[in-house]
Amino acid sequence: MVLNQDGGRAVGDKAIDVATKVLAAAGKAEGWTFGRIGGDEFALLAPGVPLESAFLRAARLREELAAALRKAVPSRFTATATIGVANAPRDAKTAEQLMRKADLALYAAKEQGGNAVGLPPGEDMVLKSSYYSSA
Repeated sequence: MVLNQDGGRAVGDKAIDVATKVLAAAGKAEGWTFGRIGGDEFALLAPGVPLESAFLRAARLREELAAALRKAVPSRFTATATIGVANAPRDAKTAEQLMRKADLALYAAKEQGGNAVGLPPGEDMVLKSSYYSSA
């Protein structure tokens, strides 16, 4: 089900609001820069964080976000989050290249069924919810 189509604009807006709050709080807590790119896409800029650390933090953040969304939207919807992670200068030299690599990582995770964290093609990790426990 698509939130805006099946739940109405109010449900979709609520999901965006919840996602914004969760991601902004995470960014602030970590000292990262947060921004909404458009629609249901957001970015967190985490300078100095190694790729593997960013990947694991993104996995925890994905679970936090999905849990917050499940509480905020009607139960007939399955609320999940899919995240793409990229690293500069490892994956890109410019902001545009970095965003492109993060998009490729996002699409790689979506191709694996979504509800996951992905890295750009050529990297060997796609973290599904069943593979990660925050315990």
